[in-house]
Amino acid sequence: MKGVVIAFIFAILGLFLSSHAGSTLPRSEIECGTKVAFLGIHFNDMSTEGAYNGIRKDEVERIRISEEYITQRLQAAGFFVVSNAPIADKLVKIFNPAQCNGCDIKFGRELGVKYVVVSEATKVSNLIQSVNIQMRDVETKYQVRGLAVDIRGNTDLAWKRGYRFIFDNSTLVGCETS
Repeated sequence: MKGVVIAFIFAILGLFLSSHAGSTLPRSEIECGTKVAFLGIHFNDMSTEGAYNGIRKDEVERIRISEEYITQRLQAAGFFVVSNAPIADKLVKIFNPAQCNGCDIKFGRELGVKYVVVSEATKVSNLIQSVNIQMRDVETKYQVRGLAVDIRGNTDLAWKRGYRFIFDNSTLVGCETS
């Protein structure tokens, strides 16, 4: 029963996040080469397995692979993804950059970017997971892009399909010409 309640909460959260997609900027309002900071993926393991055993090696690798994929897709969409090196010592101290009371905006200002991008992956079980990406305007602090999607399976392929779906079916694009 508890799993059903948690799944319901994530379904509502997904609807909430995707409902904000209507407030996104048109593609034409983003210039090619716009600087963005991608602050990485926060992995939230709510599973019983995670409670007992912690994060698995394959999940750590999956996060790394997904972060590379997101960076590549942002670059392919016309964004210039800046290095997080100047804020690395501060970023490592943040539990979840997507939920940190505006620290993502502060980091974006320090890095001199127009947009800051964060992502969360939530594991309810090895079958039920969700991934999301949010892009916020550093000046206005508003979310300008974003989408959440539920995925099935805790595999590299499932995660890649989830993130690919977000890029292919949302407004999380820049000035792509293709």
